[in-house]
Amino acid sequence: MAYLLYSALNREGQSIRRLGQYAALQDLDKELSLHGEELVDFHLLSDGIGRILESLRGKPKPLEIAEFCTTLSHYVAGGIELQGALADAAKSTSSSAMRSAIIDIRRNLKGGYSLSESMRMTGRFPDVVISMTRIGEEGGSLASTLRDAAQHIERVEDIKGAAKRAMVYPTFTLLVVVAAGAFWMTAVVPKIVQLFEAMQVQLEPATLMLIAMSDFFNAYWPMMLAIVAAIPVSWILARRNKRFRITSDNALWRLPLIGRIVRGSQMAFYYQYLSLMYAAGVVITHALDTMQTTVSNKYFAYRVSSLLDDLRSGRTLADAFTECELFPLLDQRMVSIGEQTGNLEEQLDKLAEIHFNRVQALVEVLPKFVEPAMLLILGGCFAFFIIALLGPLYSMISNVGGV
Repeated sequence: MAYLLYSALNREGQSIRRLGQYAALQDLDKELSLHGEELVDFHLLSDGIGRILESLRGKPKPLEIAEFCTTLSHYVAGGIELQGALADAAKSTSSSAMRSAIIDIRRNLKGGYSLSESMRMTGRFPDVVISMTRIGEEGGSLASTLRDAAQHIERVEDIKGAAKRAMVYPTFTLLVVVAAGAFWMTAVVPKIVQLFEAMQVQLEPATLMLIAMSDFFNAYWPMMLAIVAAIPVSWILARRNKRFRITSDNALWRLPLIGRIVRGSQMAFYYQYLSLMYAAGVVITHALDTMQTTVSNKYFAYRVSSLLDDLRSGRTLADAFTECELFPLLDQRMVSIGEQTGNLEEQLDKLAEIHFNRVQALVEVLPKFVEPAMLLILGGCFAFFIIALLGPLYSMISNVGGV
């Protein structure tokens, strides 16, 4: 699929300009002819430029997509035809990105494409929504599959939200400490040092160390700011390398406490997705194959990639879990029971709930672990400043009193 930026004339003779992905130029000609439009000019774009231009158009947020799926499922269940349902959905949404995506879907539907294919062509919907929509179209259960897709997105966002909330407190505290330290180094310490020098106070080693740190900070702060700004940029660029991303995700996976939140959120998402796809009638091997691209932690994706080969070689899912050596014993037992009793969907859903509840509990507990550590850091910094500054001040006051 290549990105094409093209200009065309519609039936009214108006010039239009669009961006799209097409396997061949003939596909673009076919699409335009279905709408009574005529190609005027086109430019073949590189994948990088195409993705940048596509991102500038904006993508709907996950919860906006969930709301759209829920609304559309109600319309479909009520027997309302798709074009009318989509027109109402476009009017009711407050998101310009969602409205633009719905307009593109309506346009693709008029061109003879199915709803799932129309969603895929917009490039703005996740694979799970497209897959569930296609299953619903083929099985005549579009309303229920759209509703299930919406519930899945909402659950995934709950999991992500829980993981993010766990990081808010330590991140905020760290930023406050850094900002306070920078203020003291640049604004307070230099003025106090001038006072010490004017009074010819004998300085303690801690004070000399603080002065050296302040001088270094004031002399090289532009370079330090550049380094701080370069760190996230370098991180983003490095994460594009598959090997580095697997390695960094592996390190995150093994961190104490934070790693438990990462593992729990990833497994909750994994089981929720498998349960949803299995309930919809998707072959388990196809569901596992799709999961390789939807799992955000690439170390986890790398480790579970062997499951697909194990299943194709005739092993059960429980045996594949055991061979993978990544899943807890409880997970292996519950999946095995699900396969033996024929209620694998229910067992996978229970596992998703178990891991999600664990993540929620860890998020509530994390501040209780982080707060003492942060207090120790703050206390240590405060004690250092007190020793470094009050000692010379006491000597200075004593000298003045002696005079």
